[in-house]
Amino acid sequence: QSTKTQSALPPSPCWCCGDMHFVRDCAYKQHVCQDCMQTGHKEGYCSCVPKKSKNKQQTNVNSLYAANRVNSTSKRKFLTVSINGSQASLQFDTGSDITVISRKQWCDNLDSPPLSPTKQIARTASGKSLSLLGELRCQVTLGGVTRTGTFYVTDKQINLFGLDWIELFELWDTPMSAVCSSVTGKVNRVKQQRSLAVKSQGEANMKTGLGPTDAASSPSESTAWHEEHLRWYCSQYLTA
Repeated sequence: QSTKTQSALPPSPCWCCGDMHFVRDCAYKQHVCQDCMQTGHKEGYCSCVPKKSKNKQQTNVNSLYAANRVNSTSKRKFLTVSINGSQASLQFDTGSDITVISRKQWCDNLDSPPLSPTKQIARTASGKSLSLLGELRCQVTLGGVTRTGTFYVTDKQINLFGLDWIELFELWDTPMSAVCSSVTGKVNRVKQQRSLAVKSQGEANMKTGLGPTDAASSPSESTAWHEEHLRWYCSQYLTA
């Protein structure tokens, strides 16, 4: 019986109250501590409560990361969103806590709407400070769905669709291929078709004896045609 009693005891006292029982059995789990006003432990045991989750949350709020961590251009995924009725192209990036738009795109694509001062502190992936010019609360539309979100403007040439908007549109349960890869695939196919068309036209010119000057216009016309269809593919896939 003594062995059975000992095996029922935890290896260390409960960090909620100090008694010898498992935390799951502690009567103080719903108790509001009068020292720190937090729920889940007895007075005098505030420092014993694990704080990893809380510290992580505070870090994300006080020091946000806003920089893409994908070095290979071929692996980057882009999507087009409508911000207050104007289109913006952003890189889909789960490594960025916030959505960031460059000053250039803010001016050229969005017509420089007034910004509000921001208290957010952003850092790059290397830990360096990233200057933010301000923030804007806006109506953003993706795939026919409209939400109210906030983006931040920077002097750097950075345009990122960050975690805040990924959560805003609940994209965690959506395959990435449904958001970006389909467009990327179409872009790659168009580029491949364009390359084959230029190559075929060049071979045809050689067979017919056309000189360099005569052949130069055909690849250019083919390139323009495919560029036009590339824009059409993107406009059909993502609703602005």
